[in-house]
Amino acid sequence: MAASSMDNAGTTGAGNPAEVVSSFDDDLLELFRKLHTLKGLASGAGFGEVANHLHSAEEMVVGWQDGNATPTREAMSELCSGLSSLEGSFDGTDETPEEQAEEHAELSEMLRACWTVASGIDFPDQNQEPISEQKAEFLRNVNSLFRDLHTLKGLAKLSNFGEVVNKAHACEDEVRNWSTSDGHPDVSGVTKVQTQLRRLSSSIDSLPQMHANTAEELAGLLGQCQEAVACIDKLIALEDPVAPLLEELREIESRAKDWGFEEIGDRANACESLAGMWLGHTDSISSESSRTLRSELWGMRKCFNDLVVSESRKEDVRGLMRRVEACAALLRDLTTAKS
Repeated sequence: MAASSMDNAGTTGAGNPAEVVSSFDDDLLELFRKLHTLKGLASGAGFGEVANHLHSAEEMVVGWQDGNATPTREAMSELCSGLSSLEGSFDGTDETPEEQAEEHAELSEMLRACWTVASGIDFPDQNQEPISEQKAEFLRNVNSLFRDLHTLKGLAKLSNFGEVVNKAHACEDEVRNWSTSDGHPDVSGVTKVQTQLRRLSSSIDSLPQMHANTAEELAGLLGQCQEAVACIDKLIALEDPVAPLLEELREIESRAKDWGFEEIGDRANACESLAGMWLGHTDSISSESSRTLRSELWGMRKCFNDLVVSESRKEDVRGLMRRVEACAALLRDLTTAKS
């Protein structure tokens, strides 16, 4: 790593705004990944002070990703200068064993890679319209998920838990592109990650008792991942035209079962399962599936008509019937919009 190349840290100019925003997000994610990996390896190789410097740089990037700090060219130049100051930290001596010297050379190359990414980042136009709070929350959760997965994978790798490493890596690959401007996941993508996390959980639960402390730490990271995915799933659902229908059906099921109307609750649950498959796929709503849902809603109406309830409960029943009518109207809107 030549000193001259690292002393001239800078950032390139902006191009097309949409492309620059996407490139900036991609580069920050890549920079975080490289810093985080190098920090872990440096710490494991006994370079504690270097690892501390890298941790500070990593925290700066995390603040930019989460929107807690405004990224500036000056701050990035400072980060690059900090990386440049670490040059030579991994150099050994003539007495350094060959295997160790190769490891140190690899760490030096990784440091160069961190600097290369940081010094080449394009900054978005500062006059660009800010993203919505919902988009910002989405990005915070995606970045948090990616960081926790990457940390989990690194910890499992250090402990030689190959199966856990492979499953965490599969999740990480799926999530990697979600933070870009064109990488917004759909419901099927989130469902895939949720399934992968469940498999990952099973692998962690199966670790030998002698590794109980590490398994507990991995399980904690996994819990944070699952929370982030749940938030992402909720944010996606808020944007989906099927979401209001699902919300009504869930409310009907919940209240019906609370009040002992089991058949109505079961029918509402069946409707939820069917409508849930439409999330993110409204173009694929078929005539057959919409007829099936209409039939279930009609069945709920009949159940209400057959109910014998006390005077005090009649208004509650009428409220549920209004929700069923609302579901029918939402279904009509969905099928009309499709046609």
